[in-house]
Amino acid sequence: MKKIVIMMLAVTMILSTLCFGAAAADDLVGTVNSSTADDYSEGASSLVQTPGTGSYDVVFTISGGTAARYAVDVEASNLAYTFSTDLIWDVNALDYVAANSVTVVAPDAPTFMVHNRSNMPVRITLTDTEMPAANAAGIALNFAKASMTMSATQPKAEHPVHETFTGTWTCADWPAAFGILKGYADVSTNEVVIATVTVSVSPATEPVSPIH
Repeated sequence: MKKIVIMMLAVTMILSTLCFGAAAADDLVGTVNSSTADDYSEGASSLVQTPGTGSYDVVFTISGGTAARYAVDVEASNLAYTFSTDLIWDVNALDYVAANSVTVVAPDAPTFMVHNRSNMPVRITLTDTEMPAANAAGIALNFAKASMTMSATQPKAEHPVHETFTGTWTCADWPAAFGILKGYADVSTNEVVIATVTVSVSPATEPVSPIH
């Protein structure tokens, strides 16, 4: 009977020790609840020599998933240009020249601002196709940055992620080009299509997890 009581007391003591160890706080300086007084730091100088620190990670466990949604907008500018200067055929220069010595300059180049409102990155590609009239007039439209991956828009952003694609014209002689284009223009509207620009949206090259 005594052996049983002794064993029960021993088990109780072990369990009590384990529970106390699990509930005890971390000691940053000295040893709290120690029976030895020397386990405590003495004076402020002891903390200067041996500072007490503790690092603790605060962890959130996020369960469930997020759903991706795609939305991409395009703002196009400088798609129309009106050339109103009269041209005269110079029989000596064999070229069109502007009347009254008006300087003929290149029109503003088209620009496309693309907004990615998605929570996933997207690939934006611009392709331009010159029409026969442009080819005859020696006009070409180019985009230095015609393809890129746009990052995802972060949650609670004030504005969507956006990029501007600016075109540039290539033409050796604008007066001559406008003179040639006149022959391709619609007789009722005087309009002629120079190029068609296509903006394509596709998944990003590298798969990326959606932003949480």
